[in-house]
Parts: sequence; structure tokens; C-alpha cells
Amino acid sequence: MASKKRDDFGKTIFPAGLLLEDSPCLVVGGGRVGAAKLLNLLEAGARVTVLCPELGEEAARLVGERKARHLRKVFAPGDTEGFSLVYAATSDGEVNREILRECRAAGRLVCAVDGNWPEGSFVTPAVIRRGNITVSVSSGGRSCRRSKLVKENIARHLQALETADLLVFGVSHRELSLEKRESLHFDAQGTEAVERRLSRIWGIHEFLLLTTCNRTELWAVAGPDPAIRDLLPGILGMEGLSETEGYLKTGFPAFHHSALLSAGLFSQTPGENHIVAQIKDALAGAVRRGSAGPVMQDWVSRALHVSKHIRSASLPILKGFEIEDLVFDYAREALGGLPEEALVVGAGEIGRAVALAAEKRGLSCLWCYHRNPPDPQALGLRRTRLLPFSGMAGAAAAADLAVFATASREPILGEEHAALFEKGGENACGVRGLILDLSLPRNVDPALKKLVPGLLTADLDDLKHWYRRRLADMDAILGLADAIVGEHEDDYVRIIESFQGGNPGQ
Repeated sequence: MASKKRDDFGKTIFPAGLLLEDSPCLVVGGGRVGAAKLLNLLEAGARVTVLCPELGEEAARLVGERKARHLRKVFAPGDTEGFSLVYAATSDGEVNREILRECRAAGRLVCAVDGNWPEGSFVTPAVIRRGNITVSVSSGGRSCRRSKLVKENIARHLQALETADLLVFGVSHRELSLEKRESLHFDAQGTEAVERRLSRIWGIHEFLLLTTCNRTELWAVAGPDPAIRDLLPGILGMEGLSETEGYLKTGFPAFHHSALLSAGLFSQTPGENHIVAQIKDALAGAVRRGSAGPVMQDWVSRALHVSKHIRSASLPILKGFEIEDLVFDYAREALGGLPEEALVVGAGEIGRAVALAAEKRGLSCLWCYHRNPPDPQALGLRRTRLLPFSGMAGAAAAADLAVFATASREPILGEEHAALFEKGGENACGVRGLILDLSLPRNVDPALKKLVPGLLTADLDDLKHWYRRRLADMDAILGLADAIVGEHEDDYVRIIESFQGGNPGQ
């Protein structure tokens, strides 16, 4: 018959937290191991009695400090009576077995600290206590060394969590040109790849990656270790940027940034609402993939709450512009009026918003899609026709106004399409047409403009610079927003307390 492996003798452990405050507990044995159990019970608030002829040094110290009672005697039947929990911690295996038998017969919780432990009713796991957090680790008797390693790793993690804070690291259109931002834009696949690398950094507890046409940002709950911040540029592909081309914010400034960003004040068109949906989508994806949890959800919820106050207070000052409004205002100025029809390329959120805005202004719309055709009727669009992607280039060459808003990683209109534009003539405004590129990375190759004289093109940065010339008083708006976020500093404090141990829990 084959001998059993050591692992076969393990026990399945049912985890439970005993509430022993003021409960009478007994430790039979006053040596090194008995003293360790005595200390654990005292830390739990129990009333402890140590039963043994002689006390070891540590047990004697605890008794001498009047933290425990000492019965100076050898164990005898009936000594466990009146105690709710008993440790059999003598150096005599037969005595320990006798204690086990007596306690089992009486229905008392009992644990033997020697090889008799499988006959007891509980085991003492490896325990970590930090503030109001208690963590226990048990291998069911299979591997005490493994339990210790896990305990030590968790202890380091708890220590890092106690010193963690909010962190925002990234780049945006305010610091970095469109050309440089293109290489830092992550699609869904790229976002997941970055998340996998970030999840392997010790000290980053929860995070989300926000990547839009205007910015790429990491929002994280992270420890203060400088090594963490040193790793972030490489993981996010920002290692070549100067200090002025990106930003790192921690603590309350990180919360302040998130609130103003959620209010749309850092967008190409300050005050726009699309950023709210983008933040919610980023959080939902991070939660689904496991990189964000309750702390990030609380952070985003509070930032959005504060942003509503900012929007409400700044509305009388700030002109209400969305990016789709900017498109048609820019086109009206560039073309001397709006054309009868606009081409919209892209069926995502921005493309849909532009199509709706076109019809709202009385324009017909030719809506070009790639794989999944949108449903104009479901959106209430009556002057919109659909165009498969195969007709995109020809339609763009013939359009007075074309708006590109797809998620393509590569340009979809480029030098190879120049000949299509050359076949057409100038429109009534003396130009071959206006192309507005709202995508990042850009959908339209900048080289196309050089090959087609009279073609007007504008990307996100062009729209931003144009809009700045007619912007409302942003200094007044930002000052108002700063004051509102300051009034909500307690929201930031509550987020931090939730994981640093400041708020009571169960």
C-alpha cells in the first residue's frame, strides 16, 4: 500500500472570526508556544488564564503585567470547565490528548499545538493585524511555511495600502500636440495590454485608463514609492516626454483634477458633456477586467457629483458647446455658410452626435459606416442616408463638408485618394471642400492637403485654437471651479479613509 503524502493529512478550514472580548479562555502550558497563544488571546480582548507549574520568560512577563491569571499546577480532569476556548500547549502529547478529549466531550472550542491538532475543533492561522484590519492565512495544516510567506506578502500589501493616495498621470491636448498624442492613444486592445502590465506593479491597488481624443490618463490608488512613478512612463509609452509635456498629480490635487476634467473644463470645447460618458465607460471596462473596484468607483462617483456643481455654477459664464456644435460653427465661418449636405464618416458616439447635429441644423446627412450600420430612423433622423465604407473616398471628394470620426488606428483617407479630389471643381466658396478630422489617431493623412490645392482641412488642435479666440472667460470659470472643489474636500478625505482604515467597517 502506497504511503500517504504529507498533503493528504491536511484539513479543510472553515474561516470564521471569533469575538472573544471578555470571554474566559484557558492556555494549558506556559512555554514559548503557550506564550504566543496567550498573546493572541490578549490582543483579542479575552480574559486569559494560564495553567502550568512554571511559566516561561514571555508568559511570566505577561502575567506579571497583570494581563493574565496564572494557575500554578499540573493539568487535571475538570480544569477546562468554565472556559469557552482552550489551548492544549504542553510539551506532553498525552496530556494534550486528554485536554482534547475533555473539551470535545463538553463541546468546548479546543486546539492542540502539537501533532494532535487534527483532533481539535479549530486551528490558529497566521494572523496579520493592522489597525481595524485582521487577516488570517491557513493552509489547513499542509504547509505552514507557505502560510507564512503569504502572510508576509499580505502584510507588505496592507502597509502599502495604508500609505496609498490618489494619483493621476498622463498627457492632454493642453500640453502635447496632436501629432505626439496619436502615438499615446490606446484602443481597446492596447488598453487591456497596458492594464495587464500595470496590474503587476506592487503598490498600485486599483486603477483605470482613460484614453480619449484629447488625453491619455491613468487614475490610480497607489503607494508613495518613487519606483512606482518611475515605471509609469515606460508602461504608458511616455518615457520620451519632458516634464512640461505631461503631468503627475497626487492626493487632493488628483481629486481636484478629476472633478474639473469631469466637468468638461479641460476638454477641447470647455463644458462639453462627452467626457462624462467616456469616464463612465473607462470605469466600467476597468471594473469588468478587474483593475478597478470599490475605491475607484467611489472616486469616480464623487468626482462626477462635484462636476455637476461646477457645471451648474459655470453655466451662466460658459457657452454651452459640444464638439459637434463646434464642427458646424467652424464650417459656417470657413465656408461662408453651411452646405445643404454633410458627409459623416463613423458610427460611434461622436459620429452619431454629428449626424444628429447636422439634421438639427436643417442639413441632409450622408452617414458612412464600416461594419455595423447605424439606424437613422431609431435616432429620429429623417434626412439621413447610409453609405457603406466602400463609397467613403468618393463621397469625401464630392462633399462640401466631410466630418471624420472613426476609431481606425491608421488614416483612411490619404495621398492615394488625391486624384479623386482633382476630378472635382471648386465649390461656390472657392474651395474644393472642408474636411474636419475629429479622430485620434487622425483619420485623414495631413499629406493629402498638400496634394490638393484648395482643400480645407482641420483637426482637433485646429478646432481648439480657433475656439480659443472666441472662448468665454475661462479664468473666471476655473476660479469658480476651484472654489467648488475646495468646498468638497471632505469627499476626497472620505475616499482616503475608506482604504486607509479611517472609517469603521464590519
